[in-house]
Amino acid sequence: MSSADDKVIVLAVDTHTGGQDMYNLTVDDIHTYYVVAGNEPVLVHNSSCGNLFEGDGWQHVLYEHVDGSPGVTPENRQYSNYLELDDIGDLIEDTAKTPGRSNTLDPVTGLSRDGTIHTQDLEYPIGSRGEQIVEVVRNPDGTLRTAYPKG
Repeated sequence: MSSADDKVIVLAVDTHTGGQDMYNLTVDDIHTYYVVAGNEPVLVHNSSCGNLFEGDGWQHVLYEHVDGSPGVTPENRQYSNYLELDDIGDLIEDTAKTPGRSNTLDPVTGLSRDGTIHTQDLEYPIGSRGEQIVEVVRNPDGTLRTAYPKG
């Protein structure tokens, strides 16, 4: 997504063999920020976030739980379109730091699903239907599985 929340299309990917200098950038107290690649601003994650945003969880949230995204269905809980993506990331990161509880039971097996659930009542609307609670589900390795507004 662009800095204006527009979808962008990757036209090509060039791979190169050999060594390249790589740098991690940490910006205090910021979860995500924009860098310019060519002439295009690109949203990136801060390297100080641990492993929460590794894996597919963040992409799942962006695709299915952000108002106006292509994977949103009427049943999905969605973050309000008044929130910036970096604000959503900050809400998720803050909520993931709260004490967790066991995940819900699998409706088929009746066994507890792996991972933990973390919730935080923000006492102001963050969901497209006025929800005020953020619910974050973390995988056993600490990465994000999903996160959405609730109740």
